[in-house]
Amino acid sequence: MLVPATGTIHPCFASYPTCCIPSHSVCWGIWFGVHDDVLALRNQRLKAGLSTVAEELQGVSAAKMAVVLSQVALGGNADIVDGEFAFLDDETPSWFPKPPERTKVADGATTVHLACHIGILQRGGGKLDREGARFLSGY
Repeated sequence: MLVPATGTIHPCFASYPTCCIPSHSVCWGIWFGVHDDVLALRNQRLKAGLSTVAEELQGVSAAKMAVVLSQVALGGNADIVDGEFAFLDDETPSWFPKPPERTKVADGATTVHLACHIGILQRGGGKLDREGARFLSGY
């Protein structure tokens, strides 16, 4: 949970990232700031002629992830497959504001990070909507 310099937890983070009050610019800044960063990364990779996400992360493809998850009846759920695949991303730098040096997405990610990884990098659209992001935080 994010704690501001005052040492108190911002009220929106009690149900992070579900705050939808426009006046809470801190919340919107986190949600949309990550979106913009991931979109810029996607565009940079495409401009360089690179894939937006590797075919395999840590030796595992998304297809293999689906096969493994099908063993527990989750392989048909694209959001879960893509979410687990995102957790394997040891190539993309962390999107936390001040992560330790050489920290990658695989070292830890928020629901917002996963929503952007899945929606922007893997699927080429926008971040998952709030309902998709809430779903990811509950599995």
